[in-house]
Order: sequence, then C-alpha cells, then structure tokens
Amino acid sequence: SLSSALAGQSCIRVSALRSSMLGRGEKGDPLRGPSVHYLCTTFLKELGDAGFSKRSTIRDIEPAFIRGKSATGRCPRDGLQGLAFVDTLDGADHVGRAQLMLSYTWSYAVGDIVDALVCYCQRHGLDMRRTYVWICCLCINQHRVQAAMDQGKVVSFDEFAHEFRSRVCGIGHVLALMGPWRAPEYITRAWCTYEMFVSTVLQCKLDIILPPHESTDFLKAFSEGSGELDTLWEALRHIDVRNAKASVPSDKDQILNQIASGPGYSVVNQRVREKLHSWFIETASQEVQRLKACCSTPCQRVFEVSYR
Repeated sequence: SLSSALAGQSCIRVSALRSSMLGRGEKGDPLRGPSVHYLCTTFLKELGDAGFSKRSTIRDIEPAFIRGKSATGRCPRDGLQGLAFVDTLDGADHVGRAQLMLSYTWSYAVGDIVDALVCYCQRHGLDMRRTYVWICCLCINQHRVQAAMDQGKVVSFDEFAHEFRSRVCGIGHVLALMGPWRAPEYITRAWCTYEMFVSTVLQCKLDIILPPHESTDFLKAFSEGSGELDTLWEALRHIDVRNAKASVPSDKDQILNQIASGPGYSVVNQRVREKLHSWFIETASQEVQRLKACCSTPCQRVFEVSYR
C-alpha cells in the first residue's frame, strides 16, 4: 500500500538522506531554507521596494520577484543559469538548514505566511535568526520549473512527490498553514491534502497554524460561541480528497490514482479529518482554559461545539 511503502521508504531514506546531504545549509543543500528573521525584515522590505505588498500572493510575486531576483548567477545544483531564490542568500541570520517545512498554497498572501511564521516562533520561544523554513517557492529552482512549462514539459507527479517526501524525511517537522479559518482553502487543495496525509504516514511532527489575525478571530468566535464554528466543524467532517482541486489537473489524477491503488480514499480522508479535528479540539481546549482563568463562568457553548 502507499502508506506502508512510504513508511518503509522513510526508515531507509531518512538515514541515507541525512548522511548524504551537506547538512549545514550551504548553497546547493536541498534542505536550505530562509530564516524567519530574513523573511520578516529584508524579504518584506525588498518586496515593498519592488512594488508589492504584504497582501500580494505568492503567485503574484513569483515571476518578477522570486525569479527576477534569482535570474543571474549559476545554480550550485546543476551549474546552469538561474538559481533557487534561497541560493541567493548569505549569512547565518538569513539562511541555513531548515528545521521546519511549510505546507501552504500559492494563493496565500505573503504577509499572512510571514506573520504566521513569526507568531509560531514567538509562541514557541524560537530564535527567528536561527529558525529556517523550507518553502517550495523559494527553495525549489523556479527557473527550471518555468523552463519545463515553456517547453511543454510537465514535471511528473512522481518527481514532485519524491521531492516532497525527501524534504519531509530530512526535516521531520511540517507546518500546515490554514486560512481563512471560516473556509480554509488548504483543505480544498489536492496537494495540501496529500502533503498532510504523507506527513502523518511518515510520522513526522505536524503542526497546524493560522495567520495571527485569523487566529485572533478564530478564538473570538470560540469565546462568543459563534455558530460559524458549527460550519467549520461540518466542513472538516466532510473533507474528501476526491473533491479537492489542483492547478494542474493531471496532478490531482495522479494523487487520486496513488491513493486508490494504495490505502484508499476512506483511509486518507479519515487521517486528514482526524488531524484537523484534533487541532480544532486542542485549540478549543486551550481557549476554554484561558476563559476559566479570566472568567468565573466559562462559555458553555465552547464545550458544546468543541466536543460534539
């Protein structure tokens, strides 16, 4: 099955991958990632100087900014013109070997991504100058991806899947960025659902995070007993990878084929639902404890929604 195959691969691949990779975050290291400090300072400033804003999406900035700033110089990975964005960076405050891997969509606003990572570091007491994150748009050479598309070539699903699995194994900690919480786009994307499933199969640490403004609004809804929580709970209950979308239709077909020939749709859907429900309930529990600490009578509605 797909799940047992992935689990078996992980045992073999993790040790081989870690021993064969540079491991120190030098240029060309497949696990090289920008620091959260770099992202929230230099990256956002240069993005603004280039005419973009924090509300610009990854899809908006990829052609002119990500590829634009990495067009000169030779790639340390294949020796050809054009680099992965991460290989343009220097200095330990800006770049190093990733300890976190971000699972997200290219339709997310840059500001939401950066703010969520900053918030994660602050909540967990991490040094943003030494916390490095593998983010596909910055860490995969987009010049090669675009060149293949221009030539009418399609990068195979197997190649992308291998790249993802190798990063998950090598890094071991995935952050899944949700948003907006009322109707999370993440759960509607085939690749995101696949990434969450693979992360659970490989038994890597998986944290679900929200942009700060979404997190604040989410917790406000809990404290007020908002009926919108019922809607979200129902949406999580009815996640079905077969209904997810992909920018490249063949990607979805390949994902569904692998799932159908492996563990089956029900297993994948159930794993993803369980993880998301656990996140929902854990967040509710934390908010209940906060309410208990500041109020004599915590909101009963929170309990009703969270533990239904």
